[in-house]
Amino acid sequence: MKFSTLREFVEHCNDVDSTQYAYDFAQVDPLLQPTLLDNYEEILLTRDTLLLPIRLDEDTVDNLLAFLTALTEESARDLSRVTPSRVPSRHSVDRLAPGG
Repeated sequence: MKFSTLREFVEHCNDVDSTQYAYDFAQVDPLLQPTLLDNYEEILLTRDTLLLPIRLDEDTVDNLLAFLTALTEESARDLSRVTPSRVPSRHSVDRLAPGG
């Protein structure tokens, strides 16, 4: 599946059952289409329980997206200004160059 936005990905993970059935085979390269199987039921019945639908409400999805977006903001790339020189164990902290 292709996702254009982070929200699309989160919403897919939030309701895998529905999005699995809504999958559009037309988006697959025509040369590969003969290799596709219509075996949704089998996939859904045998998946790992960690992949069961999460069912987050809309507010929780919005909060999750805000959190995930914050992780990739430019201001999160260089945290040297908040990195301590020592930790409670008294060990020094290696300082990496931004982006390193």
